[in-house]
Amino acid sequence: MRQPKALIAAAVCLSLLLLPLEPAVACSAYDEHINRAASRYGVPAWLIKGVIAAESGFRADAYRPEPRVNDAAHGLMQVLLSTARDMGYRGSSAGLLDPATNIDLGTRYLGMMMERFGGEHELAVAAYNAGPGLVGRLVNQYGRSYAAIRPHLERGARDHVTRVMNYAAQFRAGQTPFACPAGAAPRAERSGNALTWLFLLAIVWALTNQ
Repeated sequence: MRQPKALIAAAVCLSLLLLPLEPAVACSAYDEHINRAASRYGVPAWLIKGVIAAESGFRADAYRPEPRVNDAAHGLMQVLLSTARDMGYRGSSAGLLDPATNIDLGTRYLGMMMERFGGEHELAVAAYNAGPGLVGRLVNQYGRSYAAIRPHLERGARDHVTRVMNYAAQFRAGQTPFACPAGAAPRAERSGNALTWLFLLAIVWALTNQ
């Protein structure tokens, strides 16, 4: 009777090997903050998620130096400290990594870009990424639509707008095009996964010690 037990134990062990330590989970951990900011600033939640997906890959600890402006982009929505200061933020640079703070400030700024550029999402996203001064000059010169200014943006800015809008369209359709990286997975999900591992290991131990 030892052979069937050994086979079962082997099958369970194989399942353990195939089970990831920290599975990618749909990035819903920040929905409460996103929905609150969306309501406060009149920005669609799906557009906010599109920006987060493209800007940081849903990593709350994302940090990118921006030497051209002597600043750094922080957190989920890659908010510059100088931009946050312009909006009245008086906290520290590290404080911008807090998801609630970051989403509130980033969404507020995105809403300002939408208001400035007539509610056109692509223009707002372009201004969020490349700066409202540049986009404003292009609009004045070539016309008040993204299609009119697109050929005159740098390729990086054009590609960024495309990524944001592609992600946003999928979020708007109720799809989950982006998964949290393991390090950004909600704590509850990671804890649940650890319990699954412990449970399966207990089964293996019980089967091999009968």
